[in-house]
Amino acid sequence: MELINFAIDFGNGYVKAKSGKKMFIYPSKLGHASDLGTSSLKELDSKDDVSIFQRKDEGKYVMGSDIEDVIEPAELLSTSELNNRYENILFKRLIDFVLVDLASFEDQESIDVRLVTGMPSHENAMARKKKAFHDYLLGRHIATKDGKEYVINIKELKIIEQPLGTLLNEFMNDEYKVHKAFKRGNIVVIDLGSGTTIIDHYKNMKRINGEVMNDGMNHFLSNIAKKLTQQIETSVDAAHINEGIRNKTFKADLAEMGYPFKELLEKQAEKKIQNIISKYTSVVDQESLINRFILTGGGANVIGVTFAKVKDNFYRVENPQIATVNGYFKLANSLEQYSK
Repeated sequence: MELINFAIDFGNGYVKAKSGKKMFIYPSKLGHASDLGTSSLKELDSKDDVSIFQRKDEGKYVMGSDIEDVIEPAELLSTSELNNRYENILFKRLIDFVLVDLASFEDQESIDVRLVTGMPSHENAMARKKKAFHDYLLGRHIATKDGKEYVINIKELKIIEQPLGTLLNEFMNDEYKVHKAFKRGNIVVIDLGSGTTIIDHYKNMKRINGEVMNDGMNHFLSNIAKKLTQQIETSVDAAHINEGIRNKTFKADLAEMGYPFKELLEKQAEKKIQNIISKYTSVVDQESLINRFILTGGGANVIGVTFAKVKDNFYRVENPQIATVNGYFKLANSLEQYSK
């Protein structure tokens, strides 16, 4: 059976997944199906983009882009445990269900897959963590989506550093050839993720240095929420801030009131950028020798413009939230070419 190419970026905040037939972005959260509640107005609920997933003899879970709308925030289950994510049972279920969701758009219920994914750069170099991730991914995954069972056999697996996905997306063309700017150049990439901020230096396609900051955009949003809570003396959480950024109102909507936070956002962005640059200087000794300076990750949508004003040699990639998974998918397709 021919292998089907899957690419998945298991971010701490959002999971981005892509095949030849489907692309989606979901919060990296699950919910218990029992927490969905019931409604007599099912017609109004039908547009919610969530599905129910289940492994045999286990409970039913909910996953999808609208999960934060259909389940109370306090009931949502995070899969982004930083200390031991690859052993976390909820993260393993996220893996199973994302694979099943991609498989549900294929023509058969049982498929063989070539999967390309990634890890934060420093974790990719940790043998124990990489083995745990690799061993769980490789092999068979069986689960149901909305009552229908799918079988996914991961026959071929490639795990790379997360920022490398963006670089492949930038420098690999549609014929899967890598541009000489990456093959023979010095490139610095800053990946502004939800759980981490990664600063990597690549030379001739190899990572030669890097730093990882464990205060990604989740921490950034939480800090703004805390400061706004102090100002208005009403509880605000990171989800309110995230929604205000996404809809570009820069207001935290609480009941019928909207509380502006743009000034807080700008001050927090300035502070975060200063922290990143202080780490950056420890990664890059001679800036004049660097050919390209790249910003990527979902956080680049939030502070990328401000960052580029402070460090005008950096540029933000197009669609930074999905640049990594697009690069993974290019790599999967190139591996297919080599296998023929």
